[in-house]
Amino acid sequence: MSKDEPDISLGFVAKPENVQHMQSKYFPSKMGGKPAWLSQAELPKENELRCAVCKTPLAFLLQAYAPLDENECCFHRTVFVFACRNGQCYAKNDNRAFAVFRSQLPRTNDFYSTQPSEAESTSA
Repeated sequence: MSKDEPDISLGFVAKPENVQHMQSKYFPSKMGGKPAWLSQAELPKENELRCAVCKTPLAFLLQAYAPLDENECCFHRTVFVFACRNGQCYAKNDNRAFAVFRSQLPRTNDFYSTQPSEAESTSA
């Protein structure tokens, strides 16, 4: 890969070996269930979690742990995706049936240790 080409990482869905590792403190990437927010501060408001088309609550689709090493304020960063369950809300070139949120924290923060969790240190 040349210096100018971006690194691309592909992932896949697999059943977790230990469901306890789906907790926020392990910074999981996952599909379905409930979101494991990085922080309980500044969570999306109820109206932000409604479909902009039909106004019904959106369903949690997935979250992806995506830290940015080159940016100190993004040492921990997760992207959360929510989607409407009503198929009639989807139209070409219209993203109103989705909501995407980003949560990020620096390495030193009020919620997590600056050292890797036990799961992170044993999985390497």
